[in-house]
Amino acid sequence: MSEETASAAATTETPPSDQPQAAPPTGETLLTQPDDSTAPAEPKEGETEAPATTIPENPDGYDLAFSDGLELDQELLTSFKTTAHELGITGPQAQKLAGMYESHVKALTEKLEAEQVARYQEAKDSWEAEIKKAPDFQANLGHAKRALAAYGSPELFTLLDQTLMGGHPAMFSFVSKVGKALAEPAFQGRGVSVSETDPAKILYPAHK
Repeated sequence: MSEETASAAATTETPPSDQPQAAPPTGETLLTQPDDSTAPAEPKEGETEAPATTIPENPDGYDLAFSDGLELDQELLTSFKTTAHELGITGPQAQKLAGMYESHVKALTEKLEAEQVARYQEAKDSWEAEIKKAPDFQANLGHAKRALAAYGSPELFTLLDQTLMGGHPAMFSFVSKVGKALAEPAFQGRGVSVSETDPAKILYPAHK
């Protein structure tokens, strides 16, 4: 054997058994991995198909969940279920679409409510600006508060706030006139007593 051959043979010799050996990798190997192409097992007797792949037998079989308080269009809901069944949509898929619809309805409702509040605020600001332009505004405000103190009630105050009528020029003018009449010995010289308790009689004494 030549020196080159002997040298090559020496480099390929098996390492001595007393030297540490590297541990083989653990885990599944090619032959032990599950075969993805294997057909799924048939459900046993009495078992039903997984819900994710279940299509209801009829449109009424879709049991869709919605948040409490959401007003549903029953006609639209019935039409949706019918169409979903015709397209072969599963229960979970239909529920996901229903959730998207609910999110859209909530967003639209919030937008409309915000726009309505903005319109109310704009009207309120406009009315109050018109009232405050009057040169005798402060005096009229005092008269109005006097009338409300004499004849108002918590229910009336709530109504004035909820309807925004508490800031409407016509309502403000009416109430301030009542308060002004209360401060006078007699209303417009018609002999109305200041002790009169009916504001309608104070303003319209001729009407019995």
